[in-house]
Amino acid sequence: MEISRAKESRTITAAEVREWFGNSGKSKLDEAQYSEIAAGLTKFRWSADPPPPPDSRWIPKEIEADPNCWWDFRAATDAAKLLMSSVPPMLSHWDGQRWAPETRGGYDAIKSLGDALSTAMPYIEWPFGYYERQTRPKRPTAWHTMALFVARLVIRVMVEAGHDDPGITRNSVVVRVVRNALIRMNFPNSQMITLTAIGAHLTRWDKRFGLDPKGIAALTTK
Repeated sequence: MEISRAKESRTITAAEVREWFGNSGKSKLDEAQYSEIAAGLTKFRWSADPPPPPDSRWIPKEIEADPNCWWDFRAATDAAKLLMSSVPPMLSHWDGQRWAPETRGGYDAIKSLGDALSTAMPYIEWPFGYYERQTRPKRPTAWHTMALFVARLVIRVMVEAGHDDPGITRNSVVVRVVRNALIRMNFPNSQMITLTAIGAHLTRWDKRFGLDPKGIAALTTK
């Protein structure tokens, strides 16, 4: 499909969106719905847009924490483990000193220390609760995030127009509109993003989190 060449404009038009949808009767919308999608795409932040001002409410604000409310987690854990490993030889030493009144209490004191450390160790090592360390997931690229925004907008309008089974595989209308929108919004290397890649990304996301704003359990893929 030939993509509209009105690239010099920052405003996407309903005519452009209508062209992306094509002439299929199954996906045809009315002019108001094409305009709604066009307006939504125009309002999105494009990759070439200047950054928002520093006082923008969209910029996360740094919250300064009290530096005295935390401790050196690693150092405390290492020290606790070192002390734990020293308890058995210390017990062996103080066990031999229990004959004298002035050193008799050493064994019980070290024994109590070892018991207390054993109980406290999980809380020292995991101050925010135990968790399974996992490989950090790959950070999504810019087009991954924008593809979801565009897909949600298109799917919502289509569902409201009566299309209860908007597909999200490579040959679906949704995926075609997403790709054309990414190209129109001048996302870096958007011409290289294939319909297959977009469809796979949307399908993975739908299986994990859902894409349909109406709460449909599973989108029918076409």
